[in-house]
Amino acid sequence: MAKSNTFLLKLSGEILGDENAIFSPEKIDYLVTELTEALTDFKGKFAIVIGGGNIARGRELSSLGIPRIRADHMGMLATCINGILLCESLKKKGLKSKVMSALSCGNFTEVYSVETAQEYLEKGYLLIFTMGTGNPLFSTDTVSVLRAIELGLKTVLKATKVDGVYDKDPKKFKNAKMFRTLTFDEAIMHDLKVMDREAFMLAKDHNLEIRVFNALTKGNIKRVINGKDVGTLVKNAV
Repeated sequence: MAKSNTFLLKLSGEILGDENAIFSPEKIDYLVTELTEALTDFKGKFAIVIGGGNIARGRELSSLGIPRIRADHMGMLATCINGILLCESLKKKGLKSKVMSALSCGNFTEVYSVETAQEYLEKGYLLIFTMGTGNPLFSTDTVSVLRAIELGLKTVLKATKVDGVYDKDPKKFKNAKMFRTLTFDEAIMHDLKVMDREAFMLAKDHNLEIRVFNALTKGNIKRVINGKDVGTLVKNAV
């Protein structure tokens, strides 16, 4: 597959906060600076799917006795808050950015449609997608792959806190082995947890590439969009 210049970056909400606060000014500044340095002279299409885990997670809220569907609705609203924060922060750095949500959020965001999103991407906007698919029980991993397919973005970038995909948890096992490349079949067969099985299956069926990398390593976002061999590349077998 030729070098891609169309990307969808999947970010967890936790990248905006820390153990002490929902929003960390230092972590937000780091992320926004990384994105600005990567995208200022970028010639292509770039979008982001942001999670809401720093504010609310459906699975965790359901453990409090909140019905899972309603808990997921709360998680979807959390992504909207994160998306607006990220968008406004990027605008201050001079990047043309817009938030689009799967459901109406009043006049805080624009409702997502494929046609409108394509128009913005053609005009050079960085798009931030929130509220998942608009339905409960779908992970942001699956949403990322779905939006990439809809918009013709060839590479999904999965930002993590580790360097790539390992055969076991590198935080628990010193002898954990990192894969440089994987096929979707291998990732599914070995039940590697870096993304949902549904996301891998969708990406496989539509011949996307997924690059898993450490977003906490300075300069990595710029490296991956410049085609550097960073992290783990998951794709169909050649």
